[in-house]
Amino acid sequence: MIPEVRKPHECLILAYHRINESRQDALSVNTRLFRRHLEHLLETGYRNVTLEEVAARIRCKEPSPGRCFALTFDDGYRDNYTDALPVLKDLGCQATFFLAADYIGANRPFPWDVGRFAWVGPADYAMDEREVGALVDAGMSLGSHTCSHPLLATLDAPRVWHEVEQSKVTLERRFGVSVRTFCYPAGSLNDGVVACVARAGYVAGVVTPPRPGIPETLFTLKRVGVYHGTTLPRLRLRLNPLYSRVRGIIWEWKERRSIPFTQSSTPVARHHIQRTREPGGNERPGGALEVLA
Repeated sequence: MIPEVRKPHECLILAYHRINESRQDALSVNTRLFRRHLEHLLETGYRNVTLEEVAARIRCKEPSPGRCFALTFDDGYRDNYTDALPVLKDLGCQATFFLAADYIGANRPFPWDVGRFAWVGPADYAMDEREVGALVDAGMSLGSHTCSHPLLATLDAPRVWHEVEQSKVTLERRFGVSVRTFCYPAGSLNDGVVACVARAGYVAGVVTPPRPGIPETLFTLKRVGVYHGTTLPRLRLRLNPLYSRVRGIIWEWKERRSIPFTQSSTPVARHHIQRTREPGGNERPGGALEVLA
């Protein structure tokens, strides 16, 4: 049994997906807004740390270094290289990029993006090897997001092991780095999946909880999801410890009442995001998509 841990409230793990100035979907954060997010954190006394440092402090039961934040990006979209990396380098921040190994350099869209936009092109694809290599050269960390981005809780044990272990091996061989952290696609997990991640040689796993009741361990460290609607005032609200406590109370109440979460409160779950389309097929952001996620 993997023991539960308590991550200090002043230590944040932020979860982004896409950074760009063209898409309006829930997973895309505007590049200028992303910069403002990081500037606000740094200006208000937060220190940028790596995800591995967070995990090491928790594992060794070391005291928190004060207010700090770790940055993570899921899926490995190309704009992580074109838009996010220049901001990170300019502000001196590090981040962990969780990559779905089969999509690197595949030159095809992610399946959940097909049909979401009027047009999907190379800017919406995963990074190629050169672009991922540039992240590594800039001091960024790579983590595993499986090979093919499946819902792990729906797979049998051999397939789970392949997705968890082979993705680690593939990324380490291709980029010559140690891959020590894992992210569960769409937050799909169960006890067997988490145990598999622990056995595969990772030091930590992260999840943006799609439902209440997931215990926090070194392999289910909880993140704060950041989405298109996360304006700077909303980010400030979410940094407030009171927000986290109220959010936890609401989740516990929903769990006791067996009230299922809706798509509006889980914008990443299964990457099936409720959308509103404008005439001509352009996507309009849904402002209430990340009320509790």
